[in-house]
Amino acid sequence: MTPEDLSPSERLFIAAEERTRGELRKSIASLSERLDNFASALFSLDARMAAMTQSMDRLIAAHSKTAETQAAQQRDLHQLAARVTRIENKLGLDQQ
Repeated sequence: MTPEDLSPSERLFIAAEERTRGELRKSIASLSERLDNFASALFSLDARMAAMTQSMDRLIAAHSKTAETQAAQQRDLHQLAARVTRIENKLGLDQQ
C-alpha cells in the first residue's frame, strides 16, 4: 500500500503517530541519559559511604580500646588507693 492509497484522515493519523513515536524516542533517550547520570551519582555515593563506614569502624574500635584502657587505669587507681590506705593503717598514720 502506498501513501496515495490512503485517505487524508489516514495520512494525518499516520503522520501524528510518527510524530508521537519520535517524541517518545526522544523522551526515552532523555530518560536513559538521566538514569545513567543517576547511576554514576549513586556509585559515587556508595564509594563515599563505604569509606565513611570504614572510618567509623576504626573510630569505634579506637574508642573501645580507649574505654578499656581508662577502665583498667581506674581499677588500678582504686587498687593503689586501697593499698596506700592499708599501708597507712599498718603504720598508724593519720590520713588527715
